[in-house]
Amino acid sequence: MVSQHFFALKLDKNDVVLLLKAMANASVVTDPLDPQIVNNGGPADIQAVVKTLGKESTSKAATKDKLSSGVVVISKPARLNVPPWQMVSAMLGGEPLRAATWWTRPEIPTTTATTDIGCWDESLGKPGAIEIATSGTWNWENDRPRRDG
Repeated sequence: MVSQHFFALKLDKNDVVLLLKAMANASVVTDPLDPQIVNNGGPADIQAVVKTLGKESTSKAATKDKLSSGVVVISKPARLNVPPWQMVSAMLGGEPLRAATWWTRPEIPTTTATTDIGCWDESLGKPGAIEIATSGTWNWENDRPRRDG
């Protein structure tokens, strides 16, 4: 019924710094002093950013960075009080999204591009339509990458 998902991505040094800063902005929970979790070696600038992890961020600004691979990393700090899927849409230029989420109470409503969001930060721009998926299936056979030859 429930599965874990993961992906792997090769990061260069600049990507590592961007990702660590995004994690610090979002107050990602970790203990940089626990060697079972963090091995803080390598260049001094990366070590300095690692030391910022494990603390509550005071930021109220989302960040968006493009890694060398083209992957976009978006970070939402807890103090930015906006709906996360609408924020992602706005940061992607108003892209409409369909999101599946575990959050059930309070229910996350489906919104349109014209829905008034009372707790919106205008600096984010306008979000597109957000459809909250309440059901669905994965058609593995048709969504599998095609093999040539």
